[in-house]
Amino acid sequence: MGHQFDEKTPLNTPVTVSVIIPAYNCERFIEKSISSVLEQSFSDFELIIVDDASTDHTTEILKQYQELDRRIRVIRQDTNIGVARSRNTGFDHCRGRLIALLDADDYWHRDKLKRQVEAQEKTNADLVYCSYAIVDERGAKICDDFIVPQTTVLEETLKQNVINCSTALFKSEVIQKHRFRTDYYHEDLVFWIDLLKDGVQTFGLKEVLAAYRIVNGSRASDKLRSAGNRYLVLKNYVKLPFHKVCAIMLSYAVKGIIKYKRK
Repeated sequence: MGHQFDEKTPLNTPVTVSVIIPAYNCERFIEKSISSVLEQSFSDFELIIVDDASTDHTTEILKQYQELDRRIRVIRQDTNIGVARSRNTGFDHCRGRLIALLDADDYWHRDKLKRQVEAQEKTNADLVYCSYAIVDERGAKICDDFIVPQTTVLEETLKQNVINCSTALFKSEVIQKHRFRTDYYHEDLVFWIDLLKDGVQTFGLKEVLAAYRIVNGSRASDKLRSAGNRYLVLKNYVKLPFHKVCAIMLSYAVKGIIKYKRK
């Protein structure tokens, strides 16, 4: 399970988990996100936050947290480079054996890292993900929790992506071959497709260990645009024939209706 962090731990010491948060104008939610990491029952981690040239109070908030906890490193971008490049920048600074992703408006339950590290060490999976709650801007649940399958394969991922970025923990060796692409709207879906094509072994924890926040006006809230861009991934990136794309999109629509059915 790795060593436990204390204030005397040298800053260049390898850690078990590198946590990466891309942050852009997220002053409303970033404190909840950071706190959920710092309050983890598993403490052998570093937290790398890539400030993507924020123009609100995000930068000031991050400076305050960096001064409070030596495990936090803030990387400030001079120009806005987007979420995909921000995650890739975080990859370049990782010291962990494992990498965990967290979006700036999402947050974790206290045992999230502990349970995932335990599962990874038990199964030796390349990628571990977990179930999650779907909440609104106030943190209230808007639909049933999304319970993930114990494993996923490429064909099923094309129909419904069960790996939410904020639930993913994977071996750091993965980033030696794969990075987030910047030429697709669904950069996360393309990343998982690349990993599954490469034969990574996955393991899903059915425990709800994270919360995925739907913010008004965000990419996640625009389901029509999301569907259109998923179509482009299937057609232009996976290069499926038209009839196959249509069949998958129909399945995707049905699964989406079920997933986001209001409470």
